[in-house]
Amino acid sequence: CACVSVHGANRLGCNSLLDLLVFGRRSGQTMKEEIGRFLEVPRNPVKEVNEKISSLLSHRGREKIDAIRRGMQSLMMEYGSVFRSEEGLKKGIDGIQDLKHRFRYIDLHDGGKRFNTELMEAIELGHQLDLAEVVLLSALHRKESRGAHYREDFPQRDDQAYLKHTLVFRTPGGAEVRYKPVKITRYQPQARVY
Repeated sequence: CACVSVHGANRLGCNSLLDLLVFGRRSGQTMKEEIGRFLEVPRNPVKEVNEKISSLLSHRGREKIDAIRRGMQSLMMEYGSVFRSEEGLKKGIDGIQDLKHRFRYIDLHDGGKRFNTELMEAIELGHQLDLAEVVLLSALHRKESRGAHYREDFPQRDDQAYLKHTLVFRTPGGAEVRYKPVKITRYQPQARVY
C-alpha cells in the first residue's frame, strides 16, 4: 500500500490492464514458489474435484443459485464496499456465512457433466462465497484505513500495528487470519494525498 504502482500514484480513472498483467504474473510465480510451505497437496486432487462435482450434481435442495448470488452481491455492496465499520463487517460476515449454509442446499436442474453452465455457476458461486468471507474477515481484523480499505471507526493508517500482509487460511475450525511482514526494499510507505 505504498504510493508506488505500475502507474505511479495509482490509476485514478484509468485502465487497470497493466496492473492485471504485471501483478497477475508476479502472483502466479510467487504462488508456485510458496505454496508448498503453506498447503498440504491432496493425494488425489482429481478424485476430490470429481467428488465435489458429483456432490453438486446430486443436490436436490430448494435454494437457487441466482438468489444466493444476488444476496452475496447485496451484502458485499452494503458491508464490503469502500466505507466499512466493525458493525457492518460483522453483519456482512454473518450474512455470507448464512449464504454459505444455504449454498449446501442448492438445486441444480441440469444433471449433465458436459457443457453444464449451471454446474459452472454453482462452482464459481461457491468460490465467490469463500472469497467474500475472506475479504470481510480481513477487513474486520485490519483496524486501520489503508489505500482503498477505509474503516469509518479507524480512519487513520497504523503502520506500527498493520504494516503487514493479511493471510487467511482454511482450517477445520473455519477461516483463520494470520499475518506476514512486509519486505520494504526501496520505497518507504507514505500517505497518499490527492
